[in-house]
Amino acid sequence: MVYGSMVKKEAIILTSEMNIEHDLTVPADLIRSAKSKALNGYTVIVGITGSIASVEMVKIIRELIRHGADVYAVMSNASEKIVTRNAIQFATGNPVVTELTGNVEHVSMLFNKKKVIYVVAPATANTISKIACGIDDTAPTSFATIALGAGIKMIIAPAMHGQMYRNPIILDHIKKLKKLNVDFIFPLHEENEAKLASMQQILDYVIKATYKGMLKRKKILIIGGSTREEIDDVRYISNQSSGYTAISLAREAFYNGAEVSLFYGMGNLVELNFDNIKRFKNINELKKLINENGKWDVIIVPAALSDFTIEKRTGKISSEEDLILKLKKTDKILPILRKKSEIVIGFKMEWGLKEENLINKAVKKIEEYDIDMIIANNLDKISYSETEAYIVHKNKKYEKFKGTKEQLSSAIFKHIIDIIKQKYI
Repeated sequence: MVYGSMVKKEAIILTSEMNIEHDLTVPADLIRSAKSKALNGYTVIVGITGSIASVEMVKIIRELIRHGADVYAVMSNASEKIVTRNAIQFATGNPVVTELTGNVEHVSMLFNKKKVIYVVAPATANTISKIACGIDDTAPTSFATIALGAGIKMIIAPAMHGQMYRNPIILDHIKKLKKLNVDFIFPLHEENEAKLASMQQILDYVIKATYKGMLKRKKILIIGGSTREEIDDVRYISNQSSGYTAISLAREAFYNGAEVSLFYGMGNLVELNFDNIKRFKNINELKKLINENGKWDVIIVPAALSDFTIEKRTGKISSEEDLILKLKKTDKILPILRKKSEIVIGFKMEWGLKEENLINKAVKKIEEYDIDMIIANNLDKISYSETEAYIVHKNKKYEKFKGTKEQLSSAIFKHIIDIIKQKYI
């Protein structure tokens, strides 16, 4: 006991000398909420089963903690042959359950923690079948039985051989569990394997479980990214849009339970938890996508669409002489979108305008295109992840916002939910 106290004291002294203001004895606490507070106040219990993908769980657990979760792990005997209990204990910062004892951990942990979400990841074919049939002969399946009986939110992320996943019995068990309100994070199919979903996809499903599903059964289209209007087969006209706002809005729509479609132009497209993602390069391709698809309940357009296009020349224009280009204005997308949805949300970007002038331009655009809301901002107030914006309504009321693009997306959807209530309730 004295030796342990000396070690702790020594660690604190070393920490002080390095000007670090925390105690190194609780590693998980050092990263908690480092990225966001989305999971603050939530307990995520992770059931780890005997898939080789269990080696991924250390980094997935750490990511959940970085977004505020308090994480506990429950391991099957098979999973311990692949990843050690010590590694998982380090990752969570909490004791690991590997077998049920007289403390009835599957009951006490699920009921004594606040705001519990149970995630089975990776979930083998064996585990999925046992959960669907009510068999609980491992610690993770016993936790699943209690979670289903108590109505505790459960998320399952399968990982197995591709042919095992395609087994109709396994697919039937998945359908059965989905009817019981279990969320499945569908695996990545490659190399004849049904591989564990990415860390970001698992995080997104856990965050979604904290929302109330206010947009369930609502179809939402988000148009994002930039366009490329080609000059010749080598060059094009474009802009510096990152497309990050569209991705953030798509995630927020997913969290709120919406059926999300994303039409995405040029830009880096990260992993998202829905299949209806369609790409376009230029205005004409986007118009074709809009016309070929049906209608949506809400359309949001943060895309940086080109205001000008040019008649493309075949091949490569010589660079030996000066070149004069004749640009022509592109068609505006908002009038087309107005016919496709009852609620259309636009964006208006300017540079260096005072607040009053920026609001006036936003209101003018709302009136010109008969849309419901504009998010207006100055380009000189925007960085890759941070932004300052004004959320302007048709009635000329507005809210000033400053923060991350994720926080802006959340604020925008609060306004959208209010608009939906006014229109449909």
